[in-house]
Amino acid sequence: VQNAAKTLLANIRFASVDRPVKSIVLTSSVPNEGKSFVAYNLAQAIASSGKRTLIVECDMRGRSLADMVGARARHGIYAVLSGQVELDEALVATSHRNLFFLDSEPHIPNPADILSSQRFRKLVAQMESDFDYVVIDTPPVGTFVDA
Repeated sequence: VQNAAKTLLANIRFASVDRPVKSIVLTSSVPNEGKSFVAYNLAQAIASSGKRTLIVECDMRGRSLADMVGARARHGIYAVLSGQVELDEALVATSHRNLFFLDSEPHIPNPADILSSQRFRKLVAQMESDFDYVVIDTPPVGTFVDA
C-alpha cells in the first residue's frame, strides 16, 4: 500500500512540474470505495518524504479519518471557520512525523454551503501557506454535492 501511495505521489509531482500542487482533494463516486484510506496513505507517503503535510476531514457526514489517524481533536474545521479558534489550535499532530490532522465536528449543518464559502477558500489558502501539502478527504461525489 505504501509503495502504491508513493507512486501516486510521484505521479502527482510529475504532473505538476510547472505549477506544483499544494492541495489534493480526494473523492469517490459512491461510499465505501476507499477514498479515505487512499487519502490517509497518500498523506503518510508525503509526510514520510519529509514534507509538512496536513490531512483534512471534509466528509462532514461520514467522518472516518480520526480513527485512521488515531487522533482526537478538541476543535475542528467548523470552529476554525466560525472564528471560535485559530487554525493552529485545531490542528492535531499525529504519530507520523510531519503529518498533522484537521478534523470536522459531527453534525455540521449544511456542509455544502460551508465548503463553498469564501471563508473556506481563505482557510485552504492559509493551509497551503502553512504546509507543503494539504490532503482533503471529501464525501462521495455521487452521493453529496459537497465534493
